[in-house]
Amino acid sequence: MVSRSKAGRPVKYSENMCQVAIDMMRHGASKIELAAHLGVNRDTISAWRKKYPDFNAAIEKGYTFSQAWWMNLGYANLFNKNFNYRLWRLNMINRFRWR
Repeated sequence: MVSRSKAGRPVKYSENMCQVAIDMMRHGASKIELAAHLGVNRDTISAWRKKYPDFNAAIEKGYTFSQAWWMNLGYANLFNKNFNYRLWRLNMINRFRWR
């Protein structure tokens, strides 16, 4: 659904983006990767989260899926001597604000 904002500019948001967000983030994607896939700026994702409650809920759900995907990657490689756990840990700290 392409609608017009008050300034007359087309809005790219559509309800199917909720499922796109969940599907992408289920496989570890970040909000930035989602924005790139949708062809919008990350600020647009933030604005849509404020404006569309269903989209916000989808992003929250997707964030949980994304974190679980990355955690499972770590678990799966726990005994893999070639796995770069330092890079994985740094990613987890920065992406999910791990302490």
